Amino acid sequence: MSDPSAIMVTRAKAIAAVTTLIGTGNDARIEPMRSKQSVAKPRITYQRIGGEGPVNAAGGTTPTAEARLVINCDASTYDGAWALARALQGDSAASSPTGLSGFQDANGDTWHLVLGPRDGPIPVDTDQDTGTFQVIQDYIVWYSEAD
Repeated sequence: MSDPSAIMVTRAKAIAAVTTLIGTGNDARIEPMRSKQSVAKPRITYQRIGGEGPVNAAGGTTPTAEARLVINCDASTYDGAWALARALQGDSAASSPTGLSGFQDANGDTWHLVLGPRDGPIPVDTDQDTGTFQVIQDYIVWYSEAD
């Protein structure tokens, strides 16, 4: 598998509902870890928080590995943060998922939303000093290291 962070960024930049909010191409407001306060909102930041491989099973070591990414959707309003999070998540029930949830990348690895908007009201961080509202999503992807 290629770098899961790079796959996520490429996918986010290919979702029209997301790019309408954060911009397109090199101007898209999507960055690792955190953004400078001067970066316009809405914006996405992300961090890989885990990933193990290969996985040990009863039958021995497998080529299966795991990557886990936390994605922060920031906006100047509560509704704006939720709109960006929902756009990034997309509709995983569609025959072809429209966002990151349920997305199958070029290697055939499927992205799964662990925690996010589908779970209803989750903690939204409101930083009154900077005027930033944030919705957090947590994704996991299982993949073969043989890819």
